[in-house]
Amino acid sequence: MSGLVGAVAVLCGRDLTAEESQKLAKFQDQQSIGDDDPIVAILALLGVHKILIEEIPERIKKASQDAITVHEQTLREQSTIVAKELLITLARSINDAARAQRTWRDRAVEFALVAVIAMILGGCGAWLIAKSVYGGPAVMTMPGKAGR
Repeated sequence: MSGLVGAVAVLCGRDLTAEESQKLAKFQDQQSIGDDDPIVAILALLGVHKILIEEIPERIKKASQDAITVHEQTLREQSTIVAKELLITLARSINDAARAQRTWRDRAVEFALVAVIAMILGGCGAWLIAKSVYGGPAVMTMPGKAGR
């Protein structure tokens, strides 16, 4: 490994790809730069910056994809929570409606019982009034059939 390729690999903190190594070695050979030449340090810094700049679009793409994945997962989790809350709200509404319907039925039964009691009491009251007005046992007769 040439001095430039090795220096760039050390600065990048990873092994260079075959393409990156070939480009750097070719540049060093074309310029006739020796491995121990002090300019190798400057070129290594420039080479690292070049590699980083070339990696930026891929890093942006990966970071964007990771962000989208996290966002999709968060939306799924939130939609699940919202769906559960919606089901709970719906169940409560149905329960409240059932209670209201039971209350209406209960009230209808109560009204019917009161009406029946009122008719019974009304009938007893009419019997008592007839007894006090006509005297003796109150006998109700149909019109035109009196005296039989």
